[in-house]
Amino acid sequence: MVIVGYEPFYTAYYKSIMTIARISASISIIGSCYIICDLIIHRKKKLFANNVMTNRIIFGASIYDLLKSFVPWIFFSLPMRTGMALGSMGTIATCTVQGFFAQVGAIGSVLFNVSLSICYVLMVTYGWNGTRLMKIKHAFLTLPVVLSFIFAIPPLFDNGYNFNVFNCYIAPHPFHCDPAIDDPAMPNYCERGRNIKSFVTMNLFITFSGGIVNIISMLMLYRFVLQKEKRSGRHIFGGNESGNDQDTYSKRVAVQGVFYFFAFALAWWNYYYYFIFRMIYPTTPTPIWLSYTAVSFIPLQGFFNAIVYIRPRYLAYRKDKLSTSGQTTRKDSRENKNKSSDVANVLIAENDKGINETNKNGTSEMKTKLAESDKEFNEST
Repeated sequence: MVIVGYEPFYTAYYKSIMTIARISASISIIGSCYIICDLIIHRKKKLFANNVMTNRIIFGASIYDLLKSFVPWIFFSLPMRTGMALGSMGTIATCTVQGFFAQVGAIGSVLFNVSLSICYVLMVTYGWNGTRLMKIKHAFLTLPVVLSFIFAIPPLFDNGYNFNVFNCYIAPHPFHCDPAIDDPAMPNYCERGRNIKSFVTMNLFITFSGGIVNIISMLMLYRFVLQKEKRSGRHIFGGNESGNDQDTYSKRVAVQGVFYFFAFALAWWNYYYYFIFRMIYPTTPTPIWLSYTAVSFIPLQGFFNAIVYIRPRYLAYRKDKLSTSGQTTRKDSRENKNKSSDVANVLIAENDKGINETNKNGTSEMKTKLAESDKEFNEST
């Protein structure tokens, strides 16, 4: 049974949005699980060494990316109260649970990306080693976890996790009610989530601050790489740093940090654009394409991180392949050269043999003619 006022969330458009979101989230979950499993399997080398703080941060970020993709986008409308949207089969309690963990996943994902950016800047720009980074590991690893739960708890006391179109998140209830109305007798009075403006402002402050920190960190890393490129006269953003003997470890680390920023930007650009659009055009309806891009890119953080995570391994594989190919080419060249020498030697030997046989035949003929001449001379005498 469809609740009155929620009919638009049972259309083919809503179904297509749900399908796209679940496909994107599934791809992201595969990427996050790959990172987590790879780090666990090689934990002695990648997690428990002194110089792998970035891997520990990526491990934490992947767990939160997994949570951020699975809870709000795989479940989608399932935890909502029955009758609110297509596929809704839940209650107010299940909707609250989804909203709480969606908030934890989103805030934690942003904060771990901030930790990763700061870690790369300290390593590259300021020359911090693994031992020094380990001394403040709780700032990189524990603080994002604690803050993600701290910022997710306040909306619980306001019953602030409710139906929010695509999933349960920070929103008032009923849908389209006005939190500014204080009279319960008014039609637009909000029964739940009357202080959501404070919580939305809190989220915007966290996410936009995190985005600014990531941008500043990216610019510092990018500037470092450009300075190295000018000195060496080589361009390494195309993936050639592994093959250049002059490239330093810090330069490769800087490039990796820049790519992690791009992974974050691809996943979050739609979120930032939406709020900027709402501030500039508060009365304009949200474009349909913005909804499609939101459910396509926002769940994909884990997938983008997995691509960047695999990148060094791919470059090493390509380098080994090119090296092997070069060795094979040189070996073939040497073999061809040896074969050519052998052929030439055979031809020379055959030519010498022919010449010797010709000389031998000529000598025999001459001896025969001389013998015949002598014989004739003797007979005539």
